[in-house]
Amino acid sequence: MRWRRLRRRCQGMIDGLPVPAPFSAPELCARLAVERERPLPLWPLPTPAVPDMPTRIWLATEHEDFWWIFFTFRLTADTTCGLVCWRHSRQESIPRSLRYGLGLFGTGMLLATLLWLLKLGYRGTRSTLFTPPFSSVTGAEALFLAVGVALPFLIQMRDLLRYHRFHRSLAPLWRDLVAAAPDVVLAPGNRLRAATIPIQLRLYRRVIEIRDAMIVLRSYVTQATADQVRRHVTDQAVPDHLAYTHMTACWLTAAPHHRRSGQTPEAQSLNLSGGGAQDLSEEISYLLRIAAAHRSPITNHQSPITNHQSSTNTGPCCPARITRGDSLLCSLLSP
Repeated sequence: MRWRRLRRRCQGMIDGLPVPAPFSAPELCARLAVERERPLPLWPLPTPAVPDMPTRIWLATEHEDFWWIFFTFRLTADTTCGLVCWRHSRQESIPRSLRYGLGLFGTGMLLATLLWLLKLGYRGTRSTLFTPPFSSVTGAEALFLAVGVALPFLIQMRDLLRYHRFHRSLAPLWRDLVAAAPDVVLAPGNRLRAATIPIQLRLYRRVIEIRDAMIVLRSYVTQATADQVRRHVTDQAVPDHLAYTHMTACWLTAAPHHRRSGQTPEAQSLNLSGGGAQDLSEEISYLLRIAAAHRSPITNHQSPITNHQSSTNTGPCCPARITRGDSLLCSLLSP
C-alpha cells in the first residue's frame, strides 16, 4: 500500500510538470524556474558529437548558504582528523603497525581535504577546471583509508601466526622440562580451556615455565657435568655463536636424569642463567635457539658405546632402554 501511494504521488508530480512539446531541457528548466521562483541553471558537457549536450539540472536549495556551510564543515573536520592522525603516527610509544596505519589514514583524510577544496573552488567559480581531479582524488582517498584501516589488522594477524609458530616450536623443550619439574606449571588444565586463552598469554606462560624449570634443574648440574658438556660441544665443532645454546641444551638433557636418579640438588655456583634478554622478544629468540639445539643431532648423538651400554645395562644410571639415546648423557650419568 505504501508503494502504491508513493507511485500515485510521483505520478501526480510528473503530470503537473510543465513539460514542453517537443521536449527541450532548457525550456523545461526555464518553466520550472518561473514556478519555483528560483534559478535552475543547466550546465552543458561539451562532447565531440553533441557540443551542448545537457548533463544535469542544478536544483537550488531554499538557502544557498547551505553548501558553503556543509563544505566548510567537512573541510575543517577532515583536516583536523588528518593532522591528528599524522601527529600520533610519529609517536614512538604507539606500536609500529598502528603508527603506519594512522599515517596512511591521515593521508587519506588530507586527500579528502583536497577534495573539499576543489569542490569549494567549483562552487565559487563554476569553472570546469576543478572537476577533472574529483574522481582521481576520491579514488586515492579511498585507497589510503582502506589500507590505513587494514594494515594494523593484517600485521596483527601476522603476529598471531608467528606467536603460534613460536608456541609450537617451544613445545618439545617445554614438555621435557615440565615432565622433570612439574611444579613449575602455572595453571594445568584441559586443552579446551587453554584454547580460549589468547596466544600471547599462552606463549608468555610457556616462556615463564621453561625459565622456571631451568632454574630448578640447574641445581642438579655439577662442575664436572658442565666441564664434560663443554668438552662434548667443543669436540662436535659447533660454531661459536651456537656453542652456548648447545651447551645449555646438553645440560638441560642431563639434569632431569640426575634428578630422577636421586642426586641431591646443590647450591648453584655456575653461571647457567643464560643470555641477558632485555625484553620478551629477545627471551623468546633465546629459548627458540635452545629448543633447536635440544633437537639437534649434537645433543641427541648416539655412539657404539651408548648402544653397548644400553643393551648390556652396565651403567647403574643408564637404563636398558635410553629414551633420547645420548652418548654424552650416558657418560654423564655413569659413575
